[in-house]
Amino acid sequence: MNRILLLTGGLLNLMLALFKIAMPHLFRWREAMGSSAASMWTILYAENLGISLLLLFFAYLSIAQWRELLTTGPGRTIMLAICSLWAYRAAAEILLFRIGVDGAWWRFFLFLALATVYFVPVVAVMTSSSGIKEPGQA
Repeated sequence: MNRILLLTGGLLNLMLALFKIAMPHLFRWREAMGSSAASMWTILYAENLGISLLLLFFAYLSIAQWRELLTTGPGRTIMLAICSLWAYRAAAEILLFRIGVDGAWWRFFLFLALATVYFVPVVAVMTSSSGIKEPGQA
């Protein structure tokens, strides 16, 4: 089940990364910014690309390196970091973006689901009596 959760999280991160890469063109950011300074456009685009690369990294780890995420201490730490990022993003939907104004609750639930997808395997591995052993342990 943990592998399925990580695969699901990886695919969701991949889809969000691809959407984020396409956002400047889909929403015509350059036109929307009008006569703003060119440096503003480059900063916004670079930040967007950086976040997209982070999401692609999350996707890669979740899909291709799932065993390491589940069996090593650093892997579980990475999963907790990914979980924390998505939990923060879910909270930001309500606290910063005033979710009630535009009614986009689906974003809150998507980000909360992503946080859960990474939190459940960590808890399952850490609390299971059989647990996945660290490499080199008998």
